[in-house]
Amino acid sequence: MVQFAIGRGELLRIINNFLRTKASCANCRVVAIVDDAEWSGGTNWKIQGFTCTGSDNERVACEDAVNEFIAALQARYVVSDRTINRV
Repeated sequence: MVQFAIGRGELLRIINNFLRTKASCANCRVVAIVDDAEWSGGTNWKIQGFTCTGSDNERVACEDAVNEFIAALQARYVVSDRTINRV
């Protein structure tokens, strides 16, 4: 599978924009994208810090939605400070 290089800031914007589109996630955000040297999700990054100002029920519902979205992004992107593509 081809994975495309993306910057941390752009990836964080994509994730947080997605959160804004979900009713249960409207008050949630991901704080940072950090390195995953072990490539545990099939890529070199993972999220760090997930905050919600809503209820616990909203947070749980949002986590379910965001986990699926993150998995799809991890299959597609590697984080790079340069704009190159990796095969």
